[in-house]
Amino acid sequence: MKKNIDNLKNCKFELVNLLVHSEPNKDFLLIPKFVVTPVISASNPNEEDVEIYKFNLKLFLVTNSGQQLIGTIINEEPKLIPKNSQVELQLTLDIDQKKGIDSKLISLLLQLVSAAAKGSEAEIYINGDVEIRSSIGSISLPISETQKIKLKR
Repeated sequence: MKKNIDNLKNCKFELVNLLVHSEPNKDFLLIPKFVVTPVISASNPNEEDVEIYKFNLKLFLVTNSGQQLIGTIINEEPKLIPKNSQVELQLTLDIDQKKGIDSKLISLLLQLVSAAAKGSEAEIYINGDVEIRSSIGSISLPISETQKIKLKR
């Protein structure tokens, strides 16, 4: 267990891309449903596999007017990062669109779609935690960092 924690701390995680597109919304015909797929690169330099059991990460777009919440990545399935390797994980970003979508979020997502169409960069703040299981229970490791990523369609 302690070895898995130490190995996890040696791993490098980088948000390498946000895939952004819109699709028809069954609930609100005039407002499209936005789908954002974060792609994370996970590098494991260790001589053993590393397993992440859960994570809960909030993604914010950093703008001149501050940080604006894009959505939350919640993963309940274990992710294995093989030893001495680098893998890309496509994750699901939950954007609360169940009761409609507010104008600030529409504006934010349209900015992301427009920037992705141009191949621009975005500055993303990531905040949350990664959880691993152990014989004494769950251990949560906090994450708080800002990364610049190139957006793609």
